[in-house]
Amino acid sequence: MKITDQTIEKILSYYGIREPVISRNTLVDIDQPYQQTRAVKLYIRLGLPSGPVVLKLLRLPMCSDDTPERQSVLSEAFRTHGLPTPECLPLVSGTPGSLYVTSICIDGLDYLVKLEADAGAAVAVPDEPLATVLGGLLGKMHRISEREQLSVGPGAFYREFSERNTAYDLLWSRCGTDFLPTEALNRIRELYCQRMAILREGFPTLPRFAVQGDLYYMNLTKSGAEYRVIDYDRMGNEALLTDLVITWHRFWFDPHVFAPERGTAADRIQREHRLWELFYSAYCEQRKLTEPEYALSTCAYQLLGSVYGTRMLAAAAYAGQKELAASLLPEVESILTRPCSFAR
Repeated sequence: MKITDQTIEKILSYYGIREPVISRNTLVDIDQPYQQTRAVKLYIRLGLPSGPVVLKLLRLPMCSDDTPERQSVLSEAFRTHGLPTPECLPLVSGTPGSLYVTSICIDGLDYLVKLEADAGAAVAVPDEPLATVLGGLLGKMHRISEREQLSVGPGAFYREFSERNTAYDLLWSRCGTDFLPTEALNRIRELYCQRMAILREGFPTLPRFAVQGDLYYMNLTKSGAEYRVIDYDRMGNEALLTDLVITWHRFWFDPHVFAPERGTAADRIQREHRLWELFYSAYCEQRKLTEPEYALSTCAYQLLGSVYGTRMLAAAAYAGQKELAASLLPEVESILTRPCSFAR
């Protein structure tokens, strides 16, 4: 979509900004059909004499209109308590009752608008030192949410887990399992179901609070030496233990980190242990696990590791790399029996 200088000037006035715009740089421009309407996500970095800001225009029929406002409120709750995340600039006029998000009509269509302080540069690809960064940021987020009793409603994983949409065979549903050894698949399924039963029984005992819900390298930026958390699209109340383990496995099973072409399975296991220690130690510097979390920690690590490992293999098989997927299946089985260090 196109947005004029006059429209930008009007939007800035809602936030009490009367400065001239000296530069514009489009960061995200998504404009596509959605059912019977349009979905738009437009992010523009504006250079102002006082410094850059990011203007976000949203038309998201798949989300409720109050979602960006609730995301902004959670982001600000984390920021004001010490989590590095971009400041959501407050409105001085605009939609009544809204703190950060207003609406504007452009060419007959309504858009939601928010303005943020510039977050810095995107993190291009994950590397091994990022394990420590992610662990520290997640630990700080969890500590803040637990201490402040933050709540925003059920998160994506909580809903998926509660609705039992995590059955093992569903993970292979796009590509099937006819190319996999039946005996290995049956062993994995049995182990998976055992771990699932244990975690389901103990899940209600786990501390559950609001989290960003999608912490990985594509939702980080860097400004100077500081990493910042962005993108609260998947925010929700999650069990902190499962959010911890999911964040780790999302990092570890990224192709840039897991890298099946780098060394043997034993080499990967050794590297996984080393990076896990960095990640978990950084987390524990910010927050310690509760007793119920300790009791289920190894089970959660094994179960969710097999989920992410299997998803990676299923994606490879769906892309035509069935031989690679089959060769890595023993590593998924290994995850389900592998001890993991959750030091107290």
